[in-house]
Parts: sequence; structure tokens; C-alpha cells
Amino acid sequence: MKRNKDEETKSDKTVEQKQHATPNYRRPYGLLQKAGVSTAGMTPRDAWSAWNELRKEERAAKEKKPKAAKIPKIRKGQVPVPELSAWNRDMANNNSMFNRGDNTVDAYKSYADEINGWDISVKQKEKLIGQLKKKYDEKLSLDARYVPWTVSGPAQYPAQKMNGIAERAMQKSVEISDWFKGVERSVKNSNRQYQEDRKTEAKRKEEEFHHLMRSMPNMGATTVATWLTPIAQYDPKRYAELYEKYDKEYHFRKNTNAAKLYDKVKTGEYTGKKPPKKLMESDSYNAYRKTIQSGERVFMKFTTKPKPQLIYALKKRGWHWNGNEEAWSVPVEKYDADFVKSIEDQYKKYL
Repeated sequence: MKRNKDEETKSDKTVEQKQHATPNYRRPYGLLQKAGVSTAGMTPRDAWSAWNELRKEERAAKEKKPKAAKIPKIRKGQVPVPELSAWNRDMANNNSMFNRGDNTVDAYKSYADEINGWDISVKQKEKLIGQLKKKYDEKLSLDARYVPWTVSGPAQYPAQKMNGIAERAMQKSVEISDWFKGVERSVKNSNRQYQEDRKTEAKRKEEEFHHLMRSMPNMGATTVATWLTPIAQYDPKRYAELYEKYDKEYHFRKNTNAAKLYDKVKTGEYTGKKPPKKLMESDSYNAYRKTIQSGERVFMKFTTKPKPQLIYALKKRGWHWNGNEEAWSVPVEKYDADFVKSIEDQYKKYL
């Protein structure tokens, strides 16, 4: 009597299940056979030992393969950040018994990332990151040489020498922090000279006027008119409105400076403070003409603080430091355009 196809298929599956249920097809025998290793005569313990050895060999083979170094992606307008000494980093980690070297490297990269995010030229970024690396090379070298007292004591290291290295490392950290703050301030200030700030300044002067009126009431007409005057240079129209408003109450005299200024505003003779005029702009410095309280001046702002040699050359030609503007200043009649243009070439290494 012939069996149908369904019975034959069912019988084959049963045989296959029985075969896999035998020890030769259970773990680790099946794993070894798939890997091409004969399991004849092996006990389960021997089979597991053979499988573990096989796995160790596979892992060792993978570790021997050289891994391609990851190349950091550099966005447009950014410059690559050079690496610090790996040997100094490892020595700093070992001597500290923690991660002193890694912390120094992380701080260096954090500063470099901030510089890469500034709105300055690629050339200027390369220069600043180069200066930063030089400072951190010195800092990491000190970190690598310093051994803490927990080690230097029993090992009889010269304690005075170690204390000196620790003090120099702390001084270097402060020096780097102060240097970066100064550079950051210079970079931000170097982009502000053409900013149109007359509306903001007019609002601030008006707030100062109202504060004076509240804090010192019952003042005379001349004093109130004098308080109003600073608003005119930033917003002549608003000055005229306030002058007319308070004139109804205080009846300002007609021969005062405030009254004369009001007449000039109404006739259009006085239009307020002129906005800064750009004279020259480069990657390292900007020169512009601006009217301040003492008159019209030419100012020059550097992206980073110039070296003493360039400062000496500026002072020799009549330039002086203006703290309010945070720029080098010279009267308009003493401005030498040829000298300013030549700074980029003749004093390049002092920028």
C-alpha cells in the first residue's frame, strides 16, 4: 500500500527533528561543524573549549586589521585643528592617575571650535588657532611633567620642583583664559564700528532724561533744556518734539544753546550725528571716520591686539588709544592713508 505525499513529508520532518535532537547537532557540536571542525570523540566540555578557542582566534584576527582613521569633517569657512602631542597627553594621564591630559586636550579643542565659529577670515582663524596651539603645547608639556604628591612623596621626587611645575601650569591656564577673552572682545568690537546705533542711543538718552526729571524735580528751565540736548545728536526730530512739549511748561529762553539747536533742527540745518564712514577694511584691521563728542576722528580697530612694535609705530604717528571706542584714534587732519594701507605689508608679522 503506497503512502501519499503528505505522509512522506511528515515522516521526513520527524527524522530531521530526531537527528537535530542528538548530541552531535546540539550546541556546541553544531557550531563547530558549521565552522568546519570535526567533533568526533569530543565530550561536551572539550567541544565548548574548542568553540571558545575558535572565537578567540576570530577576535584576534579582527583586531589585527588596521582601522582607518576618522577624518573630521570641516565645514565651509572653518580650518582644521592641529592635534596636540599624544605622548604628552598620555604622560599627563598616567602621572595624574586620572585624565588630566584628556581634559587639557578637550579644553584646547573647545577654544578652537569657538574660534572656528567667529565671523572672521580663514586666514585669521588659522593664525589664532596656531597661537592657541602654541600656548596649549606648553600647558600640556607642564601637565605631563607634573607628578602629584601621592606619587612624588614615596618615590622621593623633588617636591619643590613639582610645586614649581604645578604653579606654572596654573599660571599658563590663567594666561590662556585671559588671552582668549581679549581676542574674543577684539573680534566682536572689530565688527561694530559701522553699526547704525542712533535709534538705540536716542532711546537711551531719552530714558536718562526722564530719570533725571523724576529723581530731581522742580529744576529750572535752563537745566531741563540742557538735559534734553544730548538727544538731538541721535534723533533731532524727537528732540524737537520734546523741546516743544516741555517749552509749554518751562518757557525756555530763546538765547540758550538748546533753543539755538532747536531752531537749526526745525530749519534742517542740523541733521544729527553722522554715521561712521568706512575708510579701509582688511582681514586684520578696519579704519573708519566717526564724529564723537570732542569732534571728528579717524579710528582703527584690530581684530587681535597688535604687538608692541606696531603700537610704537602708531604712537609715533600721533595715534592714541580711545577707551570709549576701544580703538586707536587720530585727528582727521593727522590721518595718513598711505601708512594705514601699508600696515598689512610692512607690519604683517606684528598684527
